[in-house]
Amino acid sequence: EPSISVWDSKTMRLVEKLKGHTGFVNSLVKVERTETLILWSGSLADKTLRVWRHRLTSDEPDIAEVKASKAVYEDQCAVLQSALLNSRRQMSAMEATALDVECAAVSQIQLLAEDRETLAMLSESQAEKILRLERELAASRQSEAG
Repeated sequence: EPSISVWDSKTMRLVEKLKGHTGFVNSLVKVERTETLILWSGSLADKTLRVWRHRLTSDEPDIAEVKASKAVYEDQCAVLQSALLNSRRQMSAMEATALDVECAAVSQIQLLAEDRETLAMLSESQAEKILRLERELAASRQSEAG
């Protein structure tokens, strides 16, 4: 189960596991304020942004925190959109290259098929010549024997 492990920096002991995401967490932002210690975690896998508050002085969310959370989420979405656009461009270029390679391969196969037909015709011609020569040889031997 995905979770965020909080470790004590002095003792290096696990203090807490923050559970809530269903996919991998790909970003964390620590915000220290006078009244609250906040950790934002974003997951592109489950498409959520979670706000973890410690040492709260109030249970009401601060509008500035909500706006900041929204900004972080929008930044993540912009980065993801850019990466997706890049991937699509790369995929289009790869598809064009694959099409060129496929056309070249089809042309090569056609040339090889033509060469094979030519060789087959030559082989038939050679086989006919061999048969003709064998017949001539047999006839020559018969005439010498007779």
